[in-house]
Amino acid sequence: MVLDGHFYLWLPPEIGQPVVASFTLIFLFMVISGLILWWPKKRSNLKQSLKIKWSGRWRRKNYDLHQVLGFYVMIFAFVFAVTGLVWGFSWFRSGLYSALSGGEEFVEYYTPPSDSTKVWSNDIPVLDAVWMKMNVYYPDAEWIEVHPPNMKGPPLLPMPILMLLLIGNQIIGILIKIRWKSFQ
Repeated sequence: MVLDGHFYLWLPPEIGQPVVASFTLIFLFMVISGLILWWPKKRSNLKQSLKIKWSGRWRRKNYDLHQVLGFYVMIFAFVFAVTGLVWGFSWFRSGLYSALSGGEEFVEYYTPPSDSTKVWSNDIPVLDAVWMKMNVYYPDAEWIEVHPPNMKGPPLLPMPILMLLLIGNQIIGILIKIRWKSFQ
């Protein structure tokens, strides 16, 4: 219910989503224009623009509160507007991803096809084997996620080394506990 308000203003998605995204874009322009208007003309006045002069008259305090607090809130408002635009416009998401990733293209999330009705045999894909094993271990689970690795090639650590590291950490933990008890 709350997400529907944030994403669609409780309107049908095909109407509400563009409306919310468009107003978020307007809000981003307002935040950027507020930063431009706030920016001091002289570099020497920058320090003064970041502090509130509490000893001034009430008008000065009011002006400083608006200017200084507005600047600090602007940082959060900018982050909120950019994340809202990433959710709202696919062109903005793709452009921002491309700019921040060095030119890579954004790949939309998809659910890889998997046949969960197959019976175990050695000729089925590894992910399907993992899926079936997880269903055996957790039969009452509402959902299970199985993800392929992000890189190709052999694993980073061969299994015997990985097991040695895991067992070694347990042994070190037991030794630390024993030593800690002897000091008490």
